[in-house]
Amino acid sequence: MSELNRFKEQTVVGIVTCNRQDMFEKCLASIDRQAVDRIIVVVSGDDYTSYPTDVEVFKCKRSPTPVGSAKNILIREMRKNPAHHYHFIIEDDVQVTDNKVFEKYILTALDSGLGFGQLSFATHGSVSGGNITPAGTKRIIKTVQYDKHRVELYEFSF
Repeated sequence: MSELNRFKEQTVVGIVTCNRQDMFEKCLASIDRQAVDRIIVVVSGDDYTSYPTDVEVFKCKRSPTPVGSAKNILIREMRKNPAHHYHFIIEDDVQVTDNKVFEKYILTALDSGLGFGQLSFATHGSVSGGNITPAGTKRIIKTVQYDKHRVELYEFSF
């Protein structure tokens, strides 16, 4: 059993990246490999020079590939292993600051009855007008407490 995620063997993380190698590398470096079983990357733009050996990489045939099409490829690959019950898709501009987040969201989904697919934890930076203000604060629209689990729901805007 992993210290970071008791569901490690059932957890897969997917990332779609497109022409943002610096952000992608920071994103990838922020994911503790002790918290997840598998990391899958779909490259929808220009290919990067190298990838870590513990990451599975799928390159789109067309560059750039629309993000929706790239995410469909990612989801298809994530679903291939029936042992992986928990799928996390994160953007290449996200950095995981607490690797217990995977276990926390799985437990919240199980305890609350919401179902795993209904939860989203990512905060996107103000660089793209996302749900972090230019001052660096989160744009939380609601905080929900389920027993011992707290979930922050974020505004999503472009």
